[in-house]
Amino acid sequence: MKRTIEFKLQDDSYFLEENGTRVFAIKVSDLKFNSLDFYSGVYKNKSANIELVNQIELDPHKKGDYIFAWLSEIVLALKKEFKEDETVIEEANSERIIPLFEFAVCAGDGFFLDESVPHSDVKDTTGIADFAVTIAGDSMEPTIKNHSVVFVKKEEIPMHKDVGLFVVNGDIMCKRYIKKGRGYTLSADNIKYNDIQGREIESISFLGRVILE
Repeated sequence: MKRTIEFKLQDDSYFLEENGTRVFAIKVSDLKFNSLDFYSGVYKNKSANIELVNQIELDPHKKGDYIFAWLSEIVLALKKEFKEDETVIEEANSERIIPLFEFAVCAGDGFFLDESVPHSDVKDTTGIADFAVTIAGDSMEPTIKNHSVVFVKKEEIPMHKDVGLFVVNGDIMCKRYIKKGRGYTLSADNIKYNDIQGREIESISFLGRVILE
């Protein structure tokens, strides 16, 4: 079955999106192509029979056309390479196991993330997640309910309206990233919680994007 992947632009990134999920991104600022991320996001455990569709109408950066053409050549070459079965030879998605951390990532006030803590294993039902965590708190309800297990994909930068894991002033939090001009806020989906303004944050790092179905 042919897969349709869309080429899009938002803020500082060109990216590929499949069924509403971003599978690969290239930052406009450096145009850095990470081949491992490209393979993992686009091909791992998936069919190589891909139709790439350019959905960019207005491109202020004037770089999208040649990036799309370049990616199209790569997709075509890999489709020919895997033409016998049109799949990348990997373990089945149903057998892909990722770590599930046994601490709760607080969606209210936050707990510090320490990857050395004991963890169990969980089956990755998304096919692209790097790890899973359990949410404690109701600040992301109704999007994410208290005690839910969420799957997370490691990424370098959040996109506008992404739900992600952030280390804010030493505490780990699950929040929605809202871009506002040159600034940003970390927002709770539950209206009883206040937003965290970017200008009020002393230190922040992005751990990854929560994969929402």
